[in-house]
Amino acid sequence: YREYRAQLAADADAARELGARLRADYGGTAYAAMASLLSARARVDAGELEAAAELLEWARAEAPAEEFAVLAALRLGRLRAEQGRWEEGLAVVEPLAEAPGWRGLRQELLGDLYAQAGRAEDARHAYAQALEAGRDHEFLRFKLDDLGRADEAS
Repeated sequence: YREYRAQLAADADAARELGARLRADYGGTAYAAMASLLSARARVDAGELEAAAELLEWARAEAPAEEFAVLAALRLGRLRAEQGRWEEGLAVVEPLAEAPGWRGLRQELLGDLYAQAGRAEDARHAYAQALEAGRDHEFLRFKLDDLGRADEAS
């Protein structure tokens, strides 16, 4: 894994080949999942969004531990939100189990996706749950304030 991170920083093409080899030869390992997550980040940075999405889908499906699968799903949901493809983002994020360590992040992302979908009440509820889960930061409060109060929306 350290070798892969160093390779990714030094030579993106070689890192992609190494990541592909890890997925092919060691697909059921945490190393392959971590390499896919890192490769997806590099692809996003390079503007290769669909290639990043494919890597995240792979990690989501093949990760040997739930934590990697959840992280891949959340990153894929965020990528789809950034692309304005909220339907696809919701399809990935809504079915996620509320794993304790990921609840706040999941709820904030759901709020973002619901807001894009024009579902203000659902977004408010999701943001409130993110706050309750301890994801309390100023930007989240701005998002919530931007939606206004429920009685103002009527």
